[in-house]
Amino acid sequence: MSKKEIWLENRPNRNVASIDDLKEKGIEVSDNDEFIESIEDEIDIELTLNKLPKQQKRALQLKLEGYNQQEIADMMGINQSVVSRLLKRGGHNLGKL
Repeated sequence: MSKKEIWLENRPNRNVASIDDLKEKGIEVSDNDEFIESIEDEIDIELTLNKLPKQQKRALQLKLEGYNQQEIADMMGINQSVVSRLLKRGGHNLGKL
């Protein structure tokens, strides 16, 4: 099973159409290699993040969205020092995957 097929099978919002779904419905979709490559990269990141513990994953996602550690702490209802540890451990764990 390809990474795309695994992601499509496990995606959180099954109401999101895949490129193949759109093509089957007669919607013209560009076969732009750069676009497809960027989608594959996003799938790789999501599959990798899903292997992390829940809090590490959430902290890293928020950091990638541009929030600072204090904002992440406020959103997650934890101390900023805990966020710092989650980000450090999450980054370390990503390096091992």
